[in-house]
Parts: sequence; structure tokens; C-alpha cells
Amino acid sequence: MNIAATTLTGVTKTFPGKHGRVEAARGVDLEIAPGEVVVFLGPNRAGRRRRSTWSSA
Repeated sequence: MNIAATTLTGVTKTFPGKHGRVEAARGVDLEIAPGEVVVFLGPNRAGRRRRSTWSSA
């Protein structure tokens, strides 16, 4: 039986942009098991400073 330490459902992340809001993520569902480490990085390693503001268990 898998028990999630953290469950995220339907997560959306937006940022202010020059011409309105920029949607960085939409409808993200994620389960993180105890002891797992998860990192979100963009193709140019973007998001390194923001990852800890999403969720922590």
C-alpha cells in the first residue's frame, strides 16, 4: 500500500508578465511518497528558486 506524504491536485501556477499573467503550470496532479525528493525545472533550468514555494512536506 502506497501512502503519499504530500498530494497535490489541480495545481496552477501563474506569474505576472509584461502583458498580463503568465501560466507556468495548469492542472498538475502529483503524489510524493515519504522520503522522495521532487524538483521542477524548465528546459533552461528555470524555476530553481521558485520550487520551494509550491509545497513542502
